[in-house]
Amino acid sequence: MHRFEAILRPRVFWVAVIVPPVLFWSLVQILAYRAGEGAMSMREVFLLVGLAQVLPLAALAWMLYGVCGYTIYPGKVIVHRVVSDRVYPLARGAECVRRPDGEVEVRLPRKTLRLRVTVPEACLARLRAAVEST
Repeated sequence: MHRFEAILRPRVFWVAVIVPPVLFWSLVQILAYRAGEGAMSMREVFLLVGLAQVLPLAALAWMLYGVCGYTIYPGKVIVHRVVSDRVYPLARGAECVRRPDGEVEVRLPRKTLRLRVTVPEACLARLRAAVEST
């Protein structure tokens, strides 16, 4: 058994962590500026309140369902999430390759897994050994 830590791509970090709060802040500023000219409409108030409720829930869901690590056993890969773990059996014909962007790709008969780990070379070697042991 070997456990590998998952990593977050920088693009995902910006899209999920930086952009939504900045957009929400910008929207609040625009609506506050327009409110200086008169009262805000109910639609605008509902939009702001709805976004203020939805954005933290979306962040919580992203955290709970995001992949935090992978464990490789002989014949299977376990994908760890906070909410639940998923087990994927490694068939004899599973193909494990390293992608140019640093991800390790595991092609199973009905699914393709893309593992983003901190040490892709070691993960790839362990995956190939796990496939061979089936």
